[in-house]
Amino acid sequence: MSSKYVIVIPSSANYLPGLNALLNGLDKYGNTADVKVIESEIPEDYKEKARTVFNFNVEFIPILDLCGGEYGVDLNRESAFYRWVFSPYALYMRIKNQYKVATLIGADMIVVNNIMPWFEVAEKTGMLVTVDNPYTMSSMQDIDERHLRLNGLLDTEPISDACFMDLQLHEDVIKRTLEYSKITDENMRAFNSAVFNLKKFDRLLVLDSQLWTAGIFYLFKVEKSMGANNRMSYYANRERMNAFHKKYWLDSVIYQALYDKVPGTWLYDNAMNNIKTFCDIYRELNTRHKLVWDYPQNEIFAKLKSGEVLLKYQKEQKV
Repeated sequence: MSSKYVIVIPSSANYLPGLNALLNGLDKYGNTADVKVIESEIPEDYKEKARTVFNFNVEFIPILDLCGGEYGVDLNRESAFYRWVFSPYALYMRIKNQYKVATLIGADMIVVNNIMPWFEVAEKTGMLVTVDNPYTMSSMQDIDERHLRLNGLLDTEPISDACFMDLQLHEDVIKRTLEYSKITDENMRAFNSAVFNLKKFDRLLVLDSQLWTAGIFYLFKVEKSMGANNRMSYYANRERMNAFHKKYWLDSVIYQALYDKVPGTWLYDNAMNNIKTFCDIYRELNTRHKLVWDYPQNEIFAKLKSGEVLLKYQKEQKV
């Protein structure tokens, strides 16, 4: 039976450790929304298993199916990034009469809480339920026309485009975002500009990104406790986390995240604790839940401990 809510996930085969952990995490934490995966080169046997193993509907849509047409992405654009980040909006236009509320989740995000109540909030209030951008020192209410470029795009991105939205109520935002995609490859820039120029400030419910992306992951130490139904709960500054973001299954991403942290400082301790926690979650959801996927070994921690790989501060000490 189809849900009135839908989660859209863009993912290529390169993101399978993330996608698999995300699907398993959604299942573990009580998701009942339909899931539509915009995909490229994901193995058929994996797709078949994903369609049958979960208690929610999973559909795989080739990204090429969303190219062309009035609201499709442009296949002739050189940027593959552009196609991945704007294809969800093309899909929104195709399914806006099938679903009440949709949200976008990247395949490099992991859900660690039940997010179904936020669909209900978006449906009952008509709000665009999103999160702040932790890398931008501004809010949508603080900016004005001075932040607009001549092409109508903002020069700042105070909110994320991964939001819970009523597809029919906010069809104008979807269309305007797609319109701006013709002049930028930046999805968040396009979405923020659409919200600003359509003057939907009073339709925004902006949540704390630390509880949804853990973007500034080293400013707090993730804590955890076992909750009901054998589900682990995770906390940032004693607030329940809903998700976190980044490809922590890759040693190169882990190394980059730790590179400028100085061993022996609280920032380093927080960063190391949190990244190891995130890696453990990725590993557990890939190897011990309904749909098992071959999770790579994170060798970077042993290499850092042995001195085979050095952080920035350690390299400077050797000079």
